[in-house]
Amino acid sequence: MQTDAAINPGNSGGPVVQDGKVVGVAFQVAGELENVGYFIPPEVIEHFLADAADGRYDGYPDLGIRVANLENPAARREAGMRENESGVRVDLVYPGSSADGRFRGGDVLLAIDGREIANDGTIAVDGLRLHTEVLLDRLQVGEEVELRRLRQGERQDLRFPVDRYPPYRLYRRIYDELPRYYVYAGLVFVPLDREVLMTFGEEIPPDLVFESYLRPIVEPERKRPEPVVLLGWLDHPVNADLALSRSLVVDRVNGRSVGSLAELVAAVEESREPFHVFEFAHLGSSAVLDRAEADRAQREILELYGIPSDRRL
Repeated sequence: MQTDAAINPGNSGGPVVQDGKVVGVAFQVAGELENVGYFIPPEVIEHFLADAADGRYDGYPDLGIRVANLENPAARREAGMRENESGVRVDLVYPGSSADGRFRGGDVLLAIDGREIANDGTIAVDGLRLHTEVLLDRLQVGEEVELRRLRQGERQDLRFPVDRYPPYRLYRRIYDELPRYYVYAGLVFVPLDREVLMTFGEEIPPDLVFESYLRPIVEPERKRPEPVVLLGWLDHPVNADLALSRSLVVDRVNGRSVGSLAELVAAVEESREPFHVFEFAHLGSSAVLDRAEADRAQREILELYGIPSDRRL
């Protein structure tokens, strides 16, 4: 929510008061404007408190669908909608999401929790026109949502629990958590998340953008549960001659597909072959290490660079 009260650095987290009542928590200032700031409203605060009451924060649930408006009369007729009906068309259902198996492309979403959805994707809430996801955001993870679906002329009411969509965790900011990593022979591997992307500023490598945001949409069958990136390396003779660039997405290690940091560690440590072969999802690039030499160099590299542990998983 927006306020014209002055919010300055250091005010974040403090109460916003109106008529003697706390109406929110100061959040941020609009630096390019004068006396314009934003605060977190009570509804969001109450959702957080209810969520965290069990000692664990789950966040907000997601349906896991992409929709398009149906303001075009021809599109509504083609979808089989009646004159008095309104809704939005489902264009895409993310695999593994709450909606997976319940919706498919071409379905029409007519209502949520008994409220009709307008053709522009809004619903009437407390005298306002708000986005449909407002009602979904009022639910806790695991609670049920009721949706009305139109499919090939048949209308059906569905009721099912909603959960988070797992890949969305890659897009969240991470607070109060130490970064995860694995260092082997000076090669530094990390899971690809938003924090990693932000280290590049405005020069994010295109491959990382594709892996983070586009592959789950255009190639859902090939998306990795937790992409792993070769972030860089700690210089040492054992890795001096590798023809590599930084920020490469790991595809396979020693012939094993890598879908998480833990899988990469297992692929390295369970191999007994004389060489470690790292394959990357970029123009077929790869790197080869002599396993015996890499193992011997491991302790020296950690001591040289003052790294207390080769991993935090």
